[in-house]
Amino acid sequence: MILSLIEREKETLQALIAPLRKYFHSGEINFEVPDRYQKIKDIEKRFQKKEGKISHLDGLRIDFKNWWFNLRPSGTEPLVRLVIEADTRKLLTKKINTMVSAIGRTHLIDIERYKQKQIEKGK
Repeated sequence: MILSLIEREKETLQALIAPLRKYFHSGEINFEVPDRYQKIKDIEKRFQKKEGKISHLDGLRIDFKNWWFNLRPSGTEPLVRLVIEADTRKLLTKKINTMVSAIGRTHLIDIERYKQKQIEKGK
């Protein structure tokens, strides 16, 4: 069915779904932190008074009027993983900067470099 739609419309799948996208998405941003669970508690405390709806279904998710974030611990690595979505690209950029500052810029990691470091350590 999807292939026939692409053929009929003469568009890529990405072009066909573009109008359906509601948010701008950060992708997964990883932070190496000493205590994953304490960091999530600290972030919840910092953002809980900002009129967001809090969920603990998968880590910490807080939904605001025009953006949301999810911060969850990795189950296999000493990392917390952040995903943000916002109504506009400008707001997304602003909220990424806010969250990176809140979690700690020094903890922000390049996941490919992190994986290479783990390989070199023999993990």
